[in-house]
Amino acid sequence: IFVAFGLSGKFSSLAKIPLKTIAIISAGGICAGLLGVWTYFKVLKVTPASKIVPLAATYPLVTAILSVLILKEEFSWLRLVGTVLIVLGIFLVK
Repeated sequence: IFVAFGLSGKFSSLAKIPLKTIAIISAGGICAGLLGVWTYFKVLKVTPASKIVPLAATYPLVTAILSVLILKEEFSWLRLVGTVLIVLGIFLVK
C-alpha cells in the first residue's frame, strides 16, 4: 500500500485514513489469508496436489469475472482468451 501511494504521489492522503479503518482492513486481509492457506493445506491432505494446485491457481479467473461484474470493467477479447485458456487448463488437468 505504501509503495502504491508513494508512486502515485498521494502518500499524504494515506495519513488521512483513520487508524481504525486501517486496522479493520488489515485484520480482514490477515484472516482471509489465514483461512485460505489453512483450507489449501487441509484439502491437500485428502486430494492429490496435481488436482488442487491448478485449481488454486485459477485466481486470475475469479479476478477477471469479479472485475467485470463489480467494477464494471470492459470485457476485452484478450480477457476472453485468457479466461478460456484458464478453463481449458482446468479441464486438461482434471
